[in-house]
Amino acid sequence: MKTIIRMAMVTAALGFLLLAHPAAATTLEFAAPETWFTGADEWTVEVVVDQVDDLLGASLTISFDPAVITPVDVGLGGLITGAGCNPFFDWVNDDDFIDTIELDTALFGCTASGGGTLVTVTFAGVASGTSPLTLTTADLRDSVNEPIAVETLPGTVTYLTQAEATLTFQPGSVQFDEDGTTEICLNLSGVADFLGASVSFEFDPDVIMPTGVTPGAGLLDAGCAFFLDWVNPDGITDTMVIDTALLGCHGPFDGPLVCVQLQGINYGESPLTWLQVQVRDSNNDPVPVNLVDGVLLYNAAVSTTPVNLDALKAIYR
Repeated sequence: MKTIIRMAMVTAALGFLLLAHPAAATTLEFAAPETWFTGADEWTVEVVVDQVDDLLGASLTISFDPAVITPVDVGLGGLITGAGCNPFFDWVNDDDFIDTIELDTALFGCTASGGGTLVTVTFAGVASGTSPLTLTTADLRDSVNEPIAVETLPGTVTYLTQAEATLTFQPGSVQFDEDGTTEICLNLSGVADFLGASVSFEFDPDVIMPTGVTPGAGLLDAGCAFFLDWVNPDGITDTMVIDTALLGCHGPFDGPLVCVQLQGINYGESPLTWLQVQVRDSNNDPVPVNLVDGVLLYNAAVSTTPVNLDALKAIYR
């Protein structure tokens, strides 16, 4: 039954072929937040169209390496769901896929134009490795069932059972009191080939507020000049963004990357939560990194020792 539907979608409206007109060329490529994922995480890739006119339907075949990843879900992208009419969508080989994913989609009552996501595919990891992603079939049709010229671009995804590198707050749990200031370092370990990093983390601005950034010992000992930038000092709310890179060298990295100075605002507890982290190697490829969150506790504490009964009464009154 699925084969019949697939053939019907791409051969419908043959009576209108005399009205055929040239279709605009378009490009299909893979897009995702990252090119790697780890552990129990899942990874969603979008098949993106740069520009298309009068799109009625599409049949796609995506190849992957089943020894590295396996598909767990598929979906329609915004280009189809936002077209304004009812879509048809089918994962043709969901019961018997091996190393390909066959997807069909069509619109009933309208066509789609513009750029955007055609379909999405979510993968889970099988074993550490890198899988190519290739559109081995990309048949796009317009409203009179004419093929739309398509250029396809391949992609890759890397899955690791666990990342070897780790980024932590050092110390991971910080308690400070009446002097109102403290320092934490962002500690990066286990990177075999480090060139640069862009990191952001979230904090509670009711409890603490960053006041400065300085290079960590690992950055200072890298053996060359470096770039360091606190990206958002003027617009900071509850997120801190830091960029850094080595200038003229690269290599193993194991130690404090940067250190952040903080001022206590109100007594309480502030989680330190990683938001976006990109570590790059000398080929500008992403380095998978395990992220460990931290916490800061700004305490009420007595900074002086009472020496008489009146002082005690003043403190505990």
